[in-house]
Amino acid sequence: LDPDRVLFLQCGGICNLRFNVTTRCIDEAGLKWAVLADSDRAAAGSPMGQDAQELQANCPASCAALNFLTRSNIENYLDPAVVKSVTGVDCVIPHYGKPTDTTGAPVSSRALKKVKDAVPAIAQQMGVAGILAHSQDKNGHCEFVTIFEGIRQAFGL
Repeated sequence: LDPDRVLFLQCGGICNLRFNVTTRCIDEAGLKWAVLADSDRAAAGSPMGQDAQELQANCPASCAALNFLTRSNIENYLDPAVVKSVTGVDCVIPHYGKPTDTTGAPVSSRALKKVKDAVPAIAQQMGVAGILAHSQDKNGHCEFVTIFEGIRQAFGL
């Protein structure tokens, strides 16, 4: 998506006040907007989490495109080698659920916060090729390219 025409705003969780205030302001400004949210799925094929299901059922009519990640959340698309390089957190990144340490135990809440806070830096270091490689869907397509193409069409860009 052309950064001169599309602005990405990180609004935190989809059911927090910041998300609601942001979308209301965008509506009042007459701008088009879309949502790309975590699915919070526990496993492949499982239902989305309660917050995602609630948004899907009650999405504001002004939302041009509503998209949910196939995997649980954005961290599930990260390259663990880059995560370690950027944050020092040595972990395994599953497609669903939270990162684990190398023994399979969940990473500490402190380590998880460190990873979440570093997602922009991690994505920057992964680069386009790394993001494409770590976001393949079951058909071998980049999930983000598919989502962004849908947003582009919904916005008429």
